[in-house]
Amino acid sequence: MRRTVLLALFLLVSCSSAQTTPQSQRVITQPERTGSANVSVDLKPPPTPTPTKAPATKTPAAGGSAQAAAIPPGARVLPAPLPVAAGVDSFRSLGAWIDVFDHNDDPNSILPLVRGVAEQGVRTLYLESARYTSATDIQFPRAVGAALDEAKKLGMRVVAWYPPGFADLTKDVNRSIAAIRFRSPGGNRFDAFGADIEYTAALPDHNERNKRAIEYSNRLRSEASAGYPLAAIVIPPTALEVNPGRWPDFPWQALAPIYDVFMPMNYWTAREKTPQTASDLTAQNVNKTRELTGRPVHIIGGLGEYADEAQVSAYVRAAKDTGSIGGSLYDYRTTRAEVWDELRALR
Repeated sequence: MRRTVLLALFLLVSCSSAQTTPQSQRVITQPERTGSANVSVDLKPPPTPTPTKAPATKTPAAGGSAQAAAIPPGARVLPAPLPVAAGVDSFRSLGAWIDVFDHNDDPNSILPLVRGVAEQGVRTLYLESARYTSATDIQFPRAVGAALDEAKKLGMRVVAWYPPGFADLTKDVNRSIAAIRFRSPGGNRFDAFGADIEYTAALPDHNERNKRAIEYSNRLRSEASAGYPLAAIVIPPTALEVNPGRWPDFPWQALAPIYDVFMPMNYWTAREKTPQTASDLTAQNVNKTRELTGRPVHIIGGLGEYADEAQVSAYVRAAKDTGSIGGSLYDYRTTRAEVWDELRALR
């Protein structure tokens, strides 16, 4: 009898545990940092032959055009740039990135980061407003408001950014517009907005994802106020060449008229951590992105925790030589202290 009772209790507990398993499986785990997402696809060495390095161009002055630079004899002429919004200045010079994994909703968790960014001479702070997996449109509104007020007090421009997942287009648009319309306690707003168009897991069908990326971008442009500066933060062309299956037929031409600036995530540290790789990939991605879109380029560099002084120096030289309007490493919190002297040359 005792054995029968024990057996019945065992079966009851087992059934109860089995019933709770599906609920636990529905818990969404914290997504990877943007800089780490799908980064393994870039680890394969680039195919041969080595691409020809495009001729260097002079960095245009503020408010100028890439076409204003003299074209060396025999150089391939790139497509004429599309009209550029005056707010493109928000993406010029040296930038730094803070994502939602760097802080919480307590202003004291983010204010030291903002002050540290300013102390390094950064001109533009890129501040993530939320993710498509976040519970609210602005994930940490108190912290974001405090950071925006502090950055403005310290003389920096601030660009909000958000990575759409494309499974729920209305949510993606609403969250992007929420960032654009956000007002801090001090009445400050973001100077510009960046759409981080790179995630694929939420919508694996690339044909549908391409349609939604274009629809999202058009809705974003129509909902934003006239002339409001928008940037597309994108997978770099070299990564799509190495692994075309990551995002097949990426809609460069369809997105080009919508965004004022393109910001390729040129993470050379995922390929090879050498100065030559930093230089070559930076030059290729600036030139290829400009050729594909006709838009100004702000070239994002390697992952901060892996980039040393020699690599960063090579990256900065290539960014300036190819006419990138600005540069930055991802992200501020992980960037090594010793590379800031090299990065400040981007100012």
